[in-house]
Parts: sequence; structure tokens; C-alpha cells
Amino acid sequence: MFNIPIRRALVLAAAATIGFSCVSAAGAAAEDPEETGTAEGPGLTTYSYVQLQNNRSGKCLQVDNRSKNPGAWVVQRTCSLGQGRQWQEWRVIHLNNGYVLLQARHSDDQCLEVNQAGATQGTGNNARLLQWDCHRGAQQQWDKEELKAGFLKNRRSGRCVEPDQRVAKGRAEGGPVLQWTCHRGAQQQWKQR
Repeated sequence: MFNIPIRRALVLAAAATIGFSCVSAAGAAAEDPEETGTAEGPGLTTYSYVQLQNNRSGKCLQVDNRSKNPGAWVVQRTCSLGQGRQWQEWRVIHLNNGYVLLQARHSDDQCLEVNQAGATQGTGNNARLLQWDCHRGAQQQWDKEELKAGFLKNRRSGRCVEPDQRVAKGRAEGGPVLQWTCHRGAQQQWKQR
């Protein structure tokens, strides 16, 4: 049997080792967010939720009126903290093909998509963003490397997401969000929070 001081020293050493392992794993996850994923099926990995804040307006992507309905528009609103944040959170789901889905947290099975209605059927400038049932179509896929660089570039159209610059110069509370030819201006830059 160990005496009390030796036993206490062994317990403290074990706790320090476990604590160091946890800190090391957390540090690795913070440096490489892809390490935090969990497998969700063949060719599909999910990651934690993020807010997407526009560099120019300072506002975050949100489904309008907190709707859970397919086809609800996506707008920009003042970034929330606490409980209100869930309506602005998007789960990044890696498809392991160089693209990701962005799934709205509050509506579970709805993904960010370029509206396919209209003359250009989702491939031209000014097509608005909405949420739709996740189906992994090209109109719901966003370039993974561009996302890391701070841009939302759609796979189908090859265009980038920005707030509508015709409405209060892209700074409107509740203003529409659409796609436009990629130019990498501040209105097309999105910071993950």
C-alpha cells in the first residue's frame, strides 16, 4: 500500500497527464477544424456550427423570419449571441469531393441553396439564396477551399455570395443575399465566427 503523500502525487501526475492529453487534442482541433468532424456516411462528414459574418456589412447570414419552411429566403441580420445565435448558425458538412453543404441549425434538414427559379435557373447574377431540403445537388455545394479563404462560391454557378448592393448599399438589416460574379470585394468576404 502507498502512503497518503505518494498516492496523492500519483493521482496528481495522472490528472496532469490526462489534462495535457485533452489540451493537446483541443489544440490540434483548434488548429485544424477538420479534425473535429464525425463520419455521417459515405463521402459525408459533419463539423461544428458557425456563423457567417459579412466583412462589409458586419451582419450574419440568417434564414428570414426564422422559418423552417423549404424555400424561405436567406437574408443578413445583426449577428446574435446566446440563444438568438441558433438562427444564424450553419453546420459545415464536408462531402469529401472538395465541396461542403451549409445546413441551417434551426431547421435541421434545410441547406443553403441558390434559387433555381428565374431565367438563368440559378446560374446568373442576382439569383437569391434560400434554404431547401438537403439533397447534395450542385446548387447546394460550396467550394471548400474558397470557404476557408472567406468566400462562398457555388459549385453549379461558379458565382459568389454577397448582400444585395442595390438595397442600402448592401448594409440593410434583413437585406437579401444573392450570388454575383466573383470579384473578392469586401461584400463577398464572409468570416466564420
